[in-house]
Amino acid sequence: MWAAVNAGTATWDAAVLLARGESVPATVVAADHDSRLGRMDDLVVALPAPYDVRTEVATPREDLEPGDVVATVVDPDAPARAALVDDGWPWRTTLPLLLVPVLALAGLFALGLAAFGRSPGTGRETTGQETTEPDPTEPGP
Repeated sequence: MWAAVNAGTATWDAAVLLARGESVPATVVAADHDSRLGRMDDLVVALPAPYDVRTEVATPREDLEPGDVVATVVDPDAPARAALVDDGWPWRTTLPLLLVPVLALAGLFALGLAAFGRSPGTGRETTGQETTEPDPTEPGP
């Protein structure tokens, strides 16, 4: 359940940034380089005016340090929703998240066809009248 909520939230954030995001330069204020396998680094970036807020973004980049200026896409209605442009935004972050529900539904559809595609008891269907040939072992009239 936790993974589904996080995936849904990430998909929503990515879709909103894709629809109404603005690209602005931001300054890295703090960087937490987590070296564990599969973990993203957390950055705190200061957004310029008119936003004037600090927000946290996740990135696979380990070369960013405090003081670096990075291109950031920001939701003007909610400046805390941001992503780094250099991380392949929007396609690297958005497309996989948008494909997950589509692929999941396609998989469920395929499983449904495999499980319920043919109902038991369906046999050969005829399209015309069947003719019955007399059985040669039966006595005739």
